[in-house]
Amino acid sequence: MTTTNQRASARSLLLAALAFVLVWTWAHISADGSLDAYGDMLENFAWAQQWTWGTHKHPPFVAWVVRLWFAVWPVGDASYKLLAYVNAGVGLLGTLALARVVGLRGLGWLVLAIASWGLPNTTLASKLNADTILLPLWPWVTVAWVQVFEKRAGRGWAVALGVLSALAVLAKYYTGVLLLSLFLSTLASREGRRWYRTGTPWLVLLVFVACLVPHLRWEMAHQWVSFRYVQQHGVPEVVWGDFWRFMLSPWLYWLPAWLGAALLVSPPGERWHGLGRRMLLCWRPTSPGDPLLWIVMMPWLITLVFGLSTFVKLTIHWAIPLGFAYPVYWVRNLAQRYPDAAPLAVAPARRAFAIVLALVALLGPAYGWWEARSGGDSIYQLPRPEAAQALLHQWQERYPGTPLRWVGGQWQENGLMAFYGDRHLFTLPGTPDSELAQAYPHPGWARQGGGLLCPAGWSAMPSLTAEDLQTLAGTLDTECARTARQWLLARGQTAPSLAVSLPRLGWRFPAAAPYAYVLYVYLPAAPDAAPGG
Repeated sequence: MTTTNQRASARSLLLAALAFVLVWTWAHISADGSLDAYGDMLENFAWAQQWTWGTHKHPPFVAWVVRLWFAVWPVGDASYKLLAYVNAGVGLLGTLALARVVGLRGLGWLVLAIASWGLPNTTLASKLNADTILLPLWPWVTVAWVQVFEKRAGRGWAVALGVLSALAVLAKYYTGVLLLSLFLSTLASREGRRWYRTGTPWLVLLVFVACLVPHLRWEMAHQWVSFRYVQQHGVPEVVWGDFWRFMLSPWLYWLPAWLGAALLVSPPGERWHGLGRRMLLCWRPTSPGDPLLWIVMMPWLITLVFGLSTFVKLTIHWAIPLGFAYPVYWVRNLAQRYPDAAPLAVAPARRAFAIVLALVALLGPAYGWWEARSGGDSIYQLPRPEAAQALLHQWQERYPGTPLRWVGGQWQENGLMAFYGDRHLFTLPGTPDSELAQAYPHPGWARQGGGLLCPAGWSAMPSLTAEDLQTLAGTLDTECARTARQWLLARGQTAPSLAVSLPRLGWRFPAAAPYAYVLYVYLPAAPDAAPGG
């Protein structure tokens, strides 16, 4: 392929990745009435309110990304969904780069189409969190590793490998299973072991550690709070149901893409004939020391070992980043077995890629229409924007001389007050003097107006009288509500709480049911309207 053709192919792949991002963003904007049910994206936004080297749960990289994004883009569901799919799109480009560095030139469209059908890059990518943030990082770490270890590239790539590896760890500690896999792969051959006699791996290690030092210092200053969160996932014995679900989840996540690979790369006239054989061939390694085999299999196996050790309780969403190299591995294996069929599969792959995107663009609004008319208590109907605006309005009417400066209560859901209401509201987990809140303390909280937000669930009451409001606030029997009332009572706080019970509004929500929130009010003894305390 000439240089001109290579550039044209690269441009077409870049435009295809952009189309993937835009179509899947559109599909989820039209299909979803709200952000994710668990509040992971609200949590990211709350963490992003300040620059920090850690949080009480995960390392800080996802918060950094969100903060930088909303420094440019408006705060809202649509722009947040766009960020989620930009994240996935960068991962697709990383998978393409990996295909290129392992020698799959001219088969980029085939790799892209297959990668674009994996559930982690499509439906699961819509929720940006500590798992999906790894989608772009793991492929690019691996590209840098291939350049440094396989290609013996220069110091620039060694520095890049150290930096990218550190960023991936700062996204989630689970990255350790990928880095351990890459390390073990270098020990599998005599040449790899000799590599450690050179200065390159030690330069990588030096850069990696240097990038992590600020985070480790933050953890030391905060009693290793993130590490303690990881330790809380340990179990006294193996939970076999979770173990088997995790073991199968990568294959299930990537089943559509796996089928697509085996169907596309086939001898003429044999697309359906021998499909099972080609699906098995997708996983056949070229040798025990096959670097791609280590990348594809070892993170999964190491995670299973950790599960058997009871160090952690396995959850299926940890499998989200595991399959980034599957399309490269499958195409490489099939192309070696069918060298004449692989180039012929490129044009059908392009057509299939376009057809799938067209279907997604149509199915997104159709699914949203179905959700809108289903009514009831689905996440689609959750009135987070309306609740935030209504509670802020109530506060301004009830306590005009005391601005609301901070919101605690039920973490992650309490992030809706800042995301949909006032983005300058400081959001913290639980109560402002709790152990978790000390990971990013708000020293002026005692001199400022604040509230503890507690969801009260789906309600049959479309509106609340003053009497209804006080009854709901005083009788809500959830851990959040009980903790809020006890905490306020211990501090002599008797200000009436605020509550709303309202449906999601707008033409997209004709059958929405009411949902209730209670904001338990904290008023300072001497109100201080100045921001920051």
